[in-house]
Amino acid sequence: MKLPLLVVRHHLEENLGSLEKIFIDRGIPFTYRDVARGELLPARLEAYSGFLVLGGFMGVYQQDEYPFLHEELNWLARVLKAERPVLGICLGSQLITQALGARVFKGEKGPEIGWKPVRLTEAGQKDRLFKNVPETFVPIHWHGDTFDLPTGAELLASSEMYPHQAFRAGKNVYAVQFHFEANEKLIEYWARVDQTTLQKAGLTPEGLREKSRKFLPKLEKLALQIWQNLEPLFFEED
Repeated sequence: MKLPLLVVRHHLEENLGSLEKIFIDRGIPFTYRDVARGELLPARLEAYSGFLVLGGFMGVYQQDEYPFLHEELNWLARVLKAERPVLGICLGSQLITQALGARVFKGEKGPEIGWKPVRLTEAGQKDRLFKNVPETFVPIHWHGDTFDLPTGAELLASSEMYPHQAFRAGKNVYAVQFHFEANEKLIEYWARVDQTTLQKAGLTPEGLREKSRKFLPKLEKLALQIWQNLEPLFFEED
């Protein structure tokens, strides 16, 4: 019997996106933990096969405004020390970065939002995370912060605007800045609650929808491929 994945969520509507259907279709057990609503993170790490940390509109450095971030960082430090499998997406990648001792900060080039290309590094082309993934692909981005690469981490992917888009730390810790898990519902949510940032990026909701119709089918295939690459990390093959 497979132990469940624990999915750390910072907003109720910012869920697993296309990964949720993938997990259900593949019989992957998972459970959400909503830290912003006061739900506690587990002390018994061994009760889970691994951990996914999702995105959010807050910044890692806003711990006074969002006190749960402080507890989450302490918990993540335990997860990393225990060498458990963990994947962070967007804010999740930034939390992992901070827990590894590197700096997270506002991007000097402004928010990176919309459908923009990402290119794999030489290391990324060889890493399990991006097996059978094109060297260049177009995911959706929605972030204003970026980060330094943690000491010893392997840079796997970069964009023109912000070079640190994905890294691996050790054998089983992955951090991805862009949103490969996005689906139509998630994108509509971001556009609704973050209209000011969307405008600053020179985008309109309709323009975003038009590009989403073009790129989402490929992104959904990318999400499936990435999960197939990672699944053996979280669930040892029989």
